[in-house]
Amino acid sequence: MKSLTRLISAAAALLILSAPIGAQAYEWHWRGGDACAWRHRDIGRDRFELHRQWRDIAHDRMRLRREIANGNWPAARAQRADLAQDYMNVHNERRDLYRDYYGVPAPYAGYPVPISQPVPAPF
Repeated sequence: MKSLTRLISAAAALLILSAPIGAQAYEWHWRGGDACAWRHRDIGRDRFELHRQWRDIAHDRMRLRREIANGNWPAARAQRADLAQDYMNVHNERRDLYRDYYGVPAPYAGYPVPISQPVPAPF
C-alpha cells in the first residue's frame, strides 16, 4: 500500500510539474513562422511595417523630384498628397509601436485633456 501511495504521489508531482512546461511549449510553438508571444509578434510586425513605410516615402520623394523636374505639376500634386498620407501612416504606426512597448498612449497624441471641474474665472 505504501508503494502504491508513493507511486501515485510521484505521478501527481510529475503532472503538476509538466503543466508549466506544456504551457511554455504551446507559447514557443511554431505558428506561421513566428516563434514568440503575440505581443512580440505584433511589435515585430509593426517595426517591419514602419520600415516598409519609410521605404515607400523614399520612393515617393524620388518620384516627386522627378515629376517636378519634368514639370508635370498635376502628378507632383498627387505625389505630395501620397506623401502626406504616408507620413500620417508612419505617425500612426509609431504611436501603435509606442503603445505596444509601454501599454499606454503616447504623450499628447492629439487627445483632448479632460478637465474634471470648470476653472473659475479670476476676479
